[in-house]
Amino acid sequence: MKLNNKKNINRLLLKKIKSIINKINNFQSKKIYKKMDKPLVENQEEKVEHVQLSRIMRLIIFVTFVSLSIVMSGDNGVLSSSSKMIKKDLGLSDSEYGLFGSIPSTGRIIGSLVFMGLLATDNRKLLTVCCLAVNGTMFFVYLITKNKFILFGVRFTIGTVRIYPHIYIPVWVDQFGVKPLKTLMMTVINITSPLGQVVGYAIGTFNVPEKWPYSFALVGCLIWGIGSIIIISPTRYFSAKYSWVGYYDGDQLVPTSNPRTGNSVFASGEIQMKKKAKGGSMLEILKKGAFIFSSYTRANLLFIFQVIHLFITDYATNGLKIQDKKEILKYYGPASVLGPTLGGSFGGFVSTSVGGYENKKSVWVCIAFGTLTLLMTFPLSLAKSMKIVGVCLFGFFFCASAVLPTIVGYIISSIPKAHKGAGSSLNLLISTLAGNLPGPIIYGFINDKMKATNPTFAWKCTIFYFFLGYTSLLIACFTRYKDLVRKEQEEKNPDVEIPTRT
Repeated sequence: MKLNNKKNINRLLLKKIKSIINKINNFQSKKIYKKMDKPLVENQEEKVEHVQLSRIMRLIIFVTFVSLSIVMSGDNGVLSSSSKMIKKDLGLSDSEYGLFGSIPSTGRIIGSLVFMGLLATDNRKLLTVCCLAVNGTMFFVYLITKNKFILFGVRFTIGTVRIYPHIYIPVWVDQFGVKPLKTLMMTVINITSPLGQVVGYAIGTFNVPEKWPYSFALVGCLIWGIGSIIIISPTRYFSAKYSWVGYYDGDQLVPTSNPRTGNSVFASGEIQMKKKAKGGSMLEILKKGAFIFSSYTRANLLFIFQVIHLFITDYATNGLKIQDKKEILKYYGPASVLGPTLGGSFGGFVSTSVGGYENKKSVWVCIAFGTLTLLMTFPLSLAKSMKIVGVCLFGFFFCASAVLPTIVGYIISSIPKAHKGAGSSLNLLISTLAGNLPGPIIYGFINDKMKATNPTFAWKCTIFYFFLGYTSLLIACFTRYKDLVRKEQEEKNPDVEIPTRT
């Protein structure tokens, strides 16, 4: 009897504790939702005085941002063109040089965690200027010291502070870009990275090899010089307030997404916070086969791209026995700029013409370009002259970049609406940890072991690594096709419950 009484008392106590916890949680949730229901801008529900934003000034800021994006990618080009002297002066092996080239990717992860929350504040101009100032300053450290540990820290810092402008610039284009040119503006922003690497490669090529620190210092000067235009630009052209309430472009009022009703980044962030408060889970994303395999396919291509950009000079010098860097630039430059630009544009156009990534036909477009990319790996790995390598690089970049618009669409559309932010962060993590970060390190490690007997072995391993990416691409397309078929069935028979497949 006593045992039964004790059990009953324990049960009653547990029930009381659970009810108290539930009351506390409900009270906190109400407080959270009350805070969320407050206007993000004071008096935004009342009549707001819309500011006049000049189209010419917005175009000037856009050109400034494009120039900054190009210059900020220039250090990788300098690193590639001056790889021989950098390894000699800093005492780096090929694997250490690979880590030196890829360590900014680690900084990107840290930076994205720090700056993503700050994007919703109204201090965007100040944050952009501070990041640019630190970024530019770091390049002058190369003139002061050749201590490899300090310079590793410099590269990490550059990657950390650079991520905020890279995140913010597309957001700025979406909110303040000239409406008829907005799509073109986004396309231009997307091609700045390969263009910047070629500009940096040219700076390193035409400079005296022994004075490679001055090439980095020149990149720093350009960042400071172009960034000064942001400093003197009026703050209202960066203010989050006008992206919420709208602004005048000449006589025309440009309405922008209202956080209470629209679909801006702030509104979706608010909805996402509410959904998370109700108990969302990362497992919902990991269950999506299309997301996982599409993300890995993209990371696989980034792995190969990063190795090519950082080690093209090393491969051409040791593998093809070409000592003239101007000859390397002559064929590598156009291939690395035109290939991704034309390929990405053409792939996006073809995908859109068949109905976009929400259409089943896009699967066949993706497989077709993936197959062409796979076929390009054979001549690219076996080419014996820089001219043929340049042509094959153009073909490889073109076909691989044509795959990316559809693959990125699969990644975005496969993330549940309640977890868009978490999905984007996870995709960035996969792209970094399986793509940009390990590529140069693994290449350098293989090259250290095999360079003496087979100087092209690491290059061939990297190019043929796309076989894994192609396998992942096929699985991603297969799972995406099943998802689209199921979606069509649900639209035709909304009352019939169809089992979920992943």
